[in-house]
Amino acid sequence: MKIEIISYEPQFSQIFKDLNIAWLQKYFWVEPHDEEVLGKPEKYIIEPGGNIFFVKEGEQIIGTVALMKMQEGVFELTKMAVTPQSQGKK
Repeated sequence: MKIEIISYEPQFSQIFKDLNIAWLQKYFWVEPHDEEVLGKPEKYIIEPGGNIFFVKEGEQIIGTVALMKMQEGVFELTKMAVTPQSQGKK
């Protein structure tokens, strides 16, 4: 099946949140700040100069990662998640 890396589009905001909440609930915990950022990715990640990428397998989004701009030319790799059925595929 074809794998693609695609950039954020507004229609992917809910899948971004859902993937990350599930990941945090399984491996860590969900803090109020996480809820805020994940619920408003355009405000907290895109508009300040960051980007969100998705891994798309066929027509399904199976993973995501965000690059949050910290300062000019410096980004933090953050908000990573992969669907459970897609983990371990390298």
